[in-house]
Amino acid sequence: MIINWKIKRKSLKCLYFLEKNTECYFWIEITKGDENTLKNLWFFQPYTEWKVILPDGAFGKTSFKNKEGEEIVRKDLPKETVYSHQYRTWMFRGKEYSRYVDIPYKKYIREIVYWLQLKFAIKIIWEKIILIVNKKFIFTNNDKEILIAINLLSEIFWRFEVFDKDIKSVIKSKRMMLNWEILPPWKKVFDFIYSTVDRRYKWKKENTVIKKRFILFESLNPDFTAIGKWWFNGYVIFVFENLKIAFVGDLKYGRTVHSLTRALMHFNPTIYFVAPQILQMPDYLLEDLKEKNIKFEILEDFRDCLDKIDVFYMTRIQKERFPDIEDYEKVKGIYVINRKNIVGKCKDDMIILHPLPRVDEIDKDLDNTKYALYFKQAKNGIPVRQAMMMAVLGKDKEFFL
Repeated sequence: MIINWKIKRKSLKCLYFLEKNTECYFWIEITKGDENTLKNLWFFQPYTEWKVILPDGAFGKTSFKNKEGEEIVRKDLPKETVYSHQYRTWMFRGKEYSRYVDIPYKKYIREIVYWLQLKFAIKIIWEKIILIVNKKFIFTNNDKEILIAINLLSEIFWRFEVFDKDIKSVIKSKRMMLNWEILPPWKKVFDFIYSTVDRRYKWKKENTVIKKRFILFESLNPDFTAIGKWWFNGYVIFVFENLKIAFVGDLKYGRTVHSLTRALMHFNPTIYFVAPQILQMPDYLLEDLKEKNIKFEILEDFRDCLDKIDVFYMTRIQKERFPDIEDYEKVKGIYVINRKNIVGKCKDDMIILHPLPRVDEIDKDLDNTKYALYFKQAKNGIPVRQAMMMAVLGKDKEFFL
């Protein structure tokens, strides 16, 4: 469960659903992006299980205090006299004199209080490499030790996970450095942009269209919504994770499915690649998906996944791409969808997309169904391309109101 996306020090409030006196451990699963950080911690490949290291104090405030301790001012004790060794210069009867002098003054006694000096260890669990805080914690409502542990992991790795004594995940926390304000689920983006839309778009037609778009997106229940900040100011994103998507047709030569597959690697989809063997996805893209732990299946019949998918992304068999016309004749018209094989056999909220133009792979009798969004997809692509071109030319401020 993601509990905090903003860049700030975590408090025990983020563990609000842990029961009191729960035994727990704090760790993270090591990913490829953590390799440089692990080197700075003196963990080198191949990783040695249960090698224990005290993290360096250079990562930030928490890591410094964890290693070096914290200076405490003892105001409960009387002040003591200390001396400041200073170099003084003065003029007397036209001559310059100088010497070191000790200036006495009073100050409170300082003591160095060593913190827990929490250490990290490497552990392999479920064939995954885990970096764990090498200590068992007992959760209470005011536990400074736990606060140090979660801030130490967050400071170094920007995330942490909590597991109970049975090695069962309790929560996950993710912290991301983004130029976006991630909205909590109980807040709607409309609450933030409503007044802006009214102020910027005086024409009733424009105003109504924009508001309808936001209402539509929010009705689809996105996993989270974010509003742009700084140079992304004015942008809004709606993120849908865990979608099941089928790419059907020419997956070998289709550029749209290649770029869309790469974009989907930033989320957590399940992808079904439906194509004859000679038109399947290139191996290099499949390897990238495996590396990022994206689930996918290779199929030859879309009916094997039709009742599971949220998005049916159809593509045409591109005759002009085939070096041998005989190969094209073998697969021409292999996939055709129509009312008969779609309506009543798919999820009620499934959508059909297509990069267009089409040949005969989507029957016209689907055009007026609720599933068909390919014409709207093409229409929306026009302002998106305009915006991208203006941004490349450095004129996006002129284009966006």
